Amino acid sequence: TYSDFYFKRLRRIFPLALLAAFLCIVIMRKLQDDPMELQSGMKSAIYSLFFATNLKPQNLEEEYFLALEKANDFFTHYWSLSVEIQFYILAPFLLHLFKPKSENTSVQVYLAIVSYLSLLYFLLSPPEKVFDATLARLWQFLAGATAFHLEQCLNGKCLPATEKSSNSRAN
Repeated sequence: TYSDFYFKRLRRIFPLALLAAFLCIVIMRKLQDDPMELQSGMKSAIYSLFFATNLKPQNLEEEYFLALEKANDFFTHYWSLSVEIQFYILAPFLLHLFKPKSENTSVQVYLAIVSYLSLLYFLLSPPEKVFDATLARLWQFLAGATAFHLEQCLNGKCLPATEKSSNSRAN
């Protein structure tokens, strides 16, 4: 169920992410001498607590790896968690609400089309724009969903509804 799915994710991600953010805030307050750096760090902390680090306005000339080298933002690494959490928010819409109603290969085709569009966006857009963009990373997450659905089909669990009902009557 959706509630089980989200509860497992919350239990797995949130405690450690919040602990890491809290420790970063404490360390940052102790180490930062420059009030401007501290203010910038606190702004990053707020974005990280809401898993929106990848949505934070950034200096367009500063690349991700340069930011890591400078090490002035304790929350630079939170972009990947932000993308993951944002995917979990989008997943029910992409995987269940908008997918075709049948349980045969049209679901595989649907997932392939959404993945392909995301991959195209990733490949055709400027790297600095799509590096930490959730929509540009959908193809990576959907590869897992596609593999899961394909495994279900290979195990005989995605038969068309008419075959399922006749199989259950036979048993």
